[in-house]
Amino acid sequence: MRNGIISKIISGESAAVSETDCNDYVTNILPGLIQNYSEQDIFNFDELGLFFKCLPDRTLTFKGKPCHGGKKSKERITVLLGANMAGTEKSKLLVIGKYQKPRCFKNVKSLPVQYEFNKKAWMTSQIYEAFLHKMDKKFVNEKRNVLFFFDNCSAHPKILQKTLNAIKIIFFPPNMTSKLQPMDQGVIKNLKHHYRKKIMQRHLRKLELNEAITDVNLLDCIHMLYSSWEAVSTSTISNCFRKAGFREGDVVEEVFEDIPEEWLEYQRKHSDINISYQEFLDIDSTLSTSESLTDAEIFKTSDILNEPETDSADEAIDEEEIAIVKPFIRGAQAENYVHELRRYVQQQSGVSDKIFSALNILGSFIENTSNTKQKQSKMSDFLLS
Repeated sequence: MRNGIISKIISGESAAVSETDCNDYVTNILPGLIQNYSEQDIFNFDELGLFFKCLPDRTLTFKGKPCHGGKKSKERITVLLGANMAGTEKSKLLVIGKYQKPRCFKNVKSLPVQYEFNKKAWMTSQIYEAFLHKMDKKFVNEKRNVLFFFDNCSAHPKILQKTLNAIKIIFFPPNMTSKLQPMDQGVIKNLKHHYRKKIMQRHLRKLELNEAITDVNLLDCIHMLYSSWEAVSTSTISNCFRKAGFREGDVVEEVFEDIPEEWLEYQRKHSDINISYQEFLDIDSTLSTSESLTDAEIFKTSDILNEPETDSADEAIDEEEIAIVKPFIRGAQAENYVHELRRYVQQQSGVSDKIFSALNILGSFIENTSNTKQKQSKMSDFLLS
């Protein structure tokens, strides 16, 4: 606490974790569960809650002031992430928001993540089921039998195991996930480290260019999350599996996030920031990602949760999607942008061949899609003439 101001975390509970029970699980139970699977075929998945617009100066509330509901609930999402024990295969992020068609998605037909929605921006049993069946189909096609580790929560119904062909699901014992789940040993924190770094970069860039400071919208968030997930390294993931006890006898290195230069620069430009980088990183660390329900309650509320969110007058004012929608970009414009990118890259020293190759791939993609649309337009004109 500093000057009567505190940093609060919304919701979430922490039950006592028995070190004895965890050690017993790692020593006597876990080896038997994974012994018939390779490191490439053992996965852990977990949800995280994210205040996706949060900047350091927005993490504080005054002491005694309630921190629930209201506008904060509109600024949160849930993200499902997962990877294999070897750290060589990361799943496509599943992002859960509140709205079926956010305004910032206008003209958007492809995303680098899977997007779902419901009124609470929570994981639900329906979203979980659809995710599992999609992943099961993938592994059936790859002719792989895999092991998925999940935590115990009401959004992860055990009965779904009967509907899967390539996936076997193991649920961690209750109240032990904070110690046993690899994603909780540093993977989620590392993802948030990269995301928070990018959101500060965005803010500082706008200040440098003397541009208006606008809120991050959901589309901005998705692209920064995708880039952040790409930045989580193979070694970080495999090390977190070690820390969770999935490898016996290995030396565990702590996952540590250096304080980024962006944080120091942000503090220089905002002298009133009175929190540490760690507090900024952990502001949503215990944010709920699903509701604690009985089986009967799940069936009663699942349909309601998955109804499309409708806009009200208040939501239209509060919601980040009221930001100006970017105009549609035509092929010729996109080609010019790539040309400018090439010019920028050429001005830098020590650029790898991979960068030039990526620019060529991007240029070819734009050229092909532009030509396809031109042909479709000409065919439409011919048929109408």
